[in-house]
Amino acid sequence: MISAVFVIMVDKLNPINELFIKINSGSNAPDLIKNIEQCNLFTFEDGHLVSKLPLSTSTISFIFSYFMTLIARFKVAKKNAFFIVILTMLIGYDFYYHFTGCKAVSYLVFIPFVIGVILGILWGVNVNESDVINIKGISSSETCGTSSKNKYSCNMTDGSQIITF
Repeated sequence: MISAVFVIMVDKLNPINELFIKINSGSNAPDLIKNIEQCNLFTFEDGHLVSKLPLSTSTISFIFSYFMTLIARFKVAKKNAFFIVILTMLIGYDFYYHFTGCKAVSYLVFIPFVIGVILGILWGVNVNESDVINIKGISSSETCGTSSKNKYSCNMTDGSQIITF
């Protein structure tokens, strides 16, 4: 969400609007409007676009770079290979879609991609440095279940209870 909000703010900058006009100069206006409407599903009630820049690209690249930052930090790439492949395919499809189906914003797709990657890395570093999460795999000696009092609890390898409700 944070990357999408940042992309919307960047979209309102004058250089982005000038670049959009330059890329689409000479385009047939009705075709251009139709193309933009097909590529941007998020509009205000009066029909104004929230952003000409693709928000999906910033969101997917944010998620990818955030998780890759944590995966690299904790050295768990092999365990997350499938996840990495799926996110890479999503990014690839998003780029493909914007270059083939959304000609109005095709080259502008790099702006939200870069914003999403930078913010995802920064967020991953922030989470890692602030020790908000403790990423640790659950081993066979770490168990979770319900007790006789119908309370849910998880016991870690050192015997300490970390979750009880």
